Amino acid sequence: MHWKRMTLPEPEDVIVEMHSRRSGLSQAEVKERIGEYGLNRLADEVSPWPAMLKRRFRSSFLYLLLAAAILSFFLGERLEALLIFAFILINVGLESYQEYHSEQSLRLLRKYLVSHVRVRRSGEIVLIESHDIVPGDIVIVEAGDRLAADVRFFLTRSLAIDESVITGESVPVAKTHEPIRFPKLDMSEAANIGFTGTVVTSGRGGV
Repeated sequence: MHWKRMTLPEPEDVIVEMHSRRSGLSQAEVKERIGEYGLNRLADEVSPWPAMLKRRFRSSFLYLLLAAAILSFFLGERLEALLIFAFILINVGLESYQEYHSEQSLRLLRKYLVSHVRVRRSGEIVLIESHDIVPGDIVIVEAGDRLAADVRFFLTRSLAIDESVITGESVPVAKTHEPIRFPKLDMSEAANIGFTGTVVTSGRGGV
C-alpha cells in the first residue's frame, strides 16, 4: 500500500480503490488475491552452505592468518603453518555451523509465534493468521493488537497507537479516519494510517 497516497481520499473512496466493500472480501476473492500477491510474510530464506562459507572469507583477519600460514610454510616452519591452517578451518567451520543453526532456530520460532488478526469477510468477523491478510481486507483493531500490515483507517473510536518502533516517539499517537488534505507527509504525520509492527494502546479502529 502506498500510504502517502492513501491519506488523501475519503474512506469510501479508499475501499472502492482497493476493490473491496465494508462487508469485506469473499473467500473466492481472498483466494484470488493470495494467488496474485502471495502471503503476508517475508520469504523464509536459508543460506546454503557455500554462501555461509563465502561470508566467512570476507574477514581481513582471516586473510592475515592465511598470509602468516603461507609465510611460515616457505620459511620452513611447516608445523606452525599446519596449525594456523587447522585453526582457520576449525574457526570457519564453527562459525558456519552456528549461523546455520541460528537460521534453523529462527525458522522454527516463526512457526510457533503466529499472530492472529480479526477481519470482516462476507459480512462476518473472523479470526485469521496474520499471514493470510490480503490487500482489501477489512481489519478490526483494538487495544493490545499489533498491526500485521500497513492499513488505512475508515472508522476510529478514541484510537491511539504506539509508533515508537518507527518514529522513536514513546507517546501514543491519536488516529483518525478523516482524509488529510496535504500530500507531503512524514510517517509521524500520517494520522489516518497504521503501520506494520505498531501497537494499539487504546480505542478501536476499522480499516
